[in-house]
Amino acid sequence: MELNVTPQISDLEPVTYSMLINTDKSNKTTVIDQKKLVQNFKLDIKVDSDGIPGYTKKPALPAFISKRFFQIQNLEKPNKSDFSYSYPPNGPIEPDFVCLFCEEKGPRFHLENCKRPFDSSLVLDHTTPRFPGIEPGAHYDVIIKKSGQKKAVKEHVRSEKFTDQVEIIYESVSKKETTIRVSRNGTINIISANFFDNTLPGEIVKRINDTGASVGVYSIDPEKTYKYLLFAQFNLFPEALKKELIINLNTIDNNLWKVPIFKSSFQSRTIFKLNDDSFYYVSDYFYNTGDKKSKTGKLTNPYIIFTLIPPEGIVKIIVQVYLRGSVQLKASYLKGNTVGLSNKVIEDAYFFLKEIFEELLIYSGESQFNIIQPAIVVEKIFEDIPNMVPDKNGKPIKKPQKVHNRGKAGGHDLRPIPFSFNGKCPEPGYYVAPRGVRREDGKYEPICYVMKKTGKDSKARLLNMLINGYPDSEAARYGETVTKDDSAIYIPGTKVIEQRGFPGLNTLSKDELIACMKDKGYVRESNIFDKSKNVSSYQQFKASVPLPTLQFKKIKQITDLNFVGNFLVTPINNDTLRVKLYFDEYGKSYFVNTFKEVSESGISVIPELAGTVIDGYLYPFPKNFTFYPFDINDSLPFYGTSPNRMERLRKVVAIINTKPKSVNIELDFNLDVMGGSKNYLDNYPEISGLLFIPFDGKHYYSWTDIQHDSNMTVDLDISFIDKNRWKVTVQGKELPGIGVIELPVAFTNGKPKKMTVLFKINLRTTDFKLVEKKPFIPIEQLEGPVNSYDEVVGILESISSPIPRTAFTN
Repeated sequence: MELNVTPQISDLEPVTYSMLINTDKSNKTTVIDQKKLVQNFKLDIKVDSDGIPGYTKKPALPAFISKRFFQIQNLEKPNKSDFSYSYPPNGPIEPDFVCLFCEEKGPRFHLENCKRPFDSSLVLDHTTPRFPGIEPGAHYDVIIKKSGQKKAVKEHVRSEKFTDQVEIIYESVSKKETTIRVSRNGTINIISANFFDNTLPGEIVKRINDTGASVGVYSIDPEKTYKYLLFAQFNLFPEALKKELIINLNTIDNNLWKVPIFKSSFQSRTIFKLNDDSFYYVSDYFYNTGDKKSKTGKLTNPYIIFTLIPPEGIVKIIVQVYLRGSVQLKASYLKGNTVGLSNKVIEDAYFFLKEIFEELLIYSGESQFNIIQPAIVVEKIFEDIPNMVPDKNGKPIKKPQKVHNRGKAGGHDLRPIPFSFNGKCPEPGYYVAPRGVRREDGKYEPICYVMKKTGKDSKARLLNMLINGYPDSEAARYGETVTKDDSAIYIPGTKVIEQRGFPGLNTLSKDELIACMKDKGYVRESNIFDKSKNVSSYQQFKASVPLPTLQFKKIKQITDLNFVGNFLVTPINNDTLRVKLYFDEYGKSYFVNTFKEVSESGISVIPELAGTVIDGYLYPFPKNFTFYPFDINDSLPFYGTSPNRMERLRKVVAIINTKPKSVNIELDFNLDVMGGSKNYLDNYPEISGLLFIPFDGKHYYSWTDIQHDSNMTVDLDISFIDKNRWKVTVQGKELPGIGVIELPVAFTNGKPKKMTVLFKINLRTTDFKLVEKKPFIPIEQLEGPVNSYDEVVGILESISSPIPRTAFTN
């Protein structure tokens, strides 16, 4: 199928914006009575008298459709100081189940003031043929898991608690939902509003004032109000052709990133540059060929993603190019900037990208590797290959003659991705053999073979080829010969025939070897803790250090979003190490890592900071050498009695920044724990997690979205409270964060009111937060405890909690 259309890049289509109104992180006063707000805020729907939500009449869109507010004081069980309100109420409750907290039964809805209006609060109300053999009192989640049933997505059900902010849902004319969160200090966060709906902020303010919940008349302060996220998109060809055309991401990757047409450097940073010398810095470039798997194990759709930063460095635009021609742009401000985003930011990026893609269309067309192809190439991705060498008569070849895809027939995919002798096999245990498979015309196609213990596909032979090259000493034995240009394919995105033969590593010079290893990521960049750079051994160093100040305070994994206390949140950057920055008695400073390795800090001597210890994360490599402090231990005389330790940290960093130094120091805190977490996760691609710092000086808490499999067991002493609730202790001591668990009635019927039970812990299969007690699966009753208290605590703290990323970013 020949391409018989003229590609046309579409106009920019703005989609959504996110905005902060009256944001003031330092404001701790109460501006909004949140309880009054959530109860009096006018919606466009209401609940029928029988307790099942329904429209009195379907509201015309746009409309405010739901509201809720949770203020939870005690994580383990509701108490009188809790406040909970959802309207319309969450539901409907699953038939045959009852809520432990509001006692409503399915198919009715939870009560408006139900403390825990979620599926995790449901237990089986009575025996039923739907769940044979399961006793009343068994938890909803356990039954649904055992029955292999999936949870249905119900209207008005939101499974995550978002505490201490009133949450209002607004539905636009296009039926897209916008989330509005209102904080006690008057900050309003509008998330994903329709790009052209500029009346929404004013309507929210009007309805807030109608509730009487504001201290005085609530109004918008332009100095504290700005858009912090813009989302838009355009297409590389008309949307009407999406079923007919696709984008050749291989060609874009080769021409855009690997060929120096647009890519160059400026001030040691990579840039994309046009003929008129306009440019953007570019970073975080990544091409997903489609062989990466999601967290659920499914192959992801191919895409190219990168970040553009204009020369002035105030904002950044994340660009994502998809197979079906869609290009999405997400603009936000960089760290430390709170300049409101204007539409011009995203429009400028669009015109810049449009010119690049128009040039790419011309260049790729001239090179016979157009970036736009008929969609049949994707639909038959394993039959039609874009980089096949023509036959001896110059006739194009699009389908490999020998290498077929078995995936659709239940077998393994035999074609590497991309289709190249340097590609990767999509199945583990396979490799791309340089001998390939011979066609009738004498050319060779790349194919995946199973790695074996012995013979021509042995691991030992592959390693030998890497060292000594191919053809190797065993090639003749197996009848393998290699001639120049006998490959059936081009290097993807070029017209250069890919060679099957290659030199071994032992033929390369030292510089070539180092360059090769660096290119493949096998050479670790030198960092300040390398042995040659250490100032001394830790044993020698610690003689002048007050040891208690250099003890690393424990960091616990977050097991629930509602951890008690007041916290700051800060990002944990990729490839950073946890360190202490220590100023000795003369003001000379050192970095000490958790392995007790010591290095000079690169900061000038500062006598007035003698004795100060700062906790933080360090990017320890010479390029972008950066320290991210987050806590301080000092007793400096010039503070007086006022500042808390965060203010002391800011003042100390301000002093350091006035002195000559070779290390960058970045302070980045957010007092809005949830809003700050969302901002970091949405807009900081270089972070690997979040760190939560308590004001009370106790344990730090960290979060990453990495889940660890766990099939460990732990024994707990339990004593009966009521219904299916049991108090948990270990040898008379309470466990931090775990006071009460709930057990199926079928397990505890007829058993003692006090006992020791062995529990299996498996977060992957249960996928619940630790303090919700669901990861504990009772196995058997024990005669007495097996593990000590410290061992039990250690086992529980070694498991990373699987709190979903959406808990922070929704």
